[in-house]
Amino acid sequence: MEEIEEKEIEVREIIEEGKYEAEIVDIRYRDEPYEYIDVIFEIGGNVQVKAGYPARLSKKTQLGKLLEAFGMDLSKVKKVKIGDIKKLLKGKKATLLVSYDDNGFLRVVKDSVKPVA
Repeated sequence: MEEIEEKEIEVREIIEEGKYEAEIVDIRYRDEPYEYIDVIFEIGGNVQVKAGYPARLSKKTQLGKLLEAFGMDLSKVKKVKIGDIKKLLKGKKATLLVSYDDNGFLRVVKDSVKPVA
């Protein structure tokens, strides 16, 4: 019981809802409860926010639109490796909109993510 009592909870910085420029700092794959590609954005060097994209690819899916916006031509590939997604996105700058959901969690408006020209 003592271990739990010593656990610390970090106070997070609050940012306003709105448009930001962010850097893509990580790409993660998860398969619980479904297959997703999580794109981790860092805003202002100290606030991280995640956008989860279903791991389905076509020109019409959210993930497909994101990859094409950053330069991948889906008409020229049959499959895409997670490593290729990391190479394409990690370190890139993007503009995005963020808002808070009903539970107070900061969320990325997925269709708002665009590469910085």
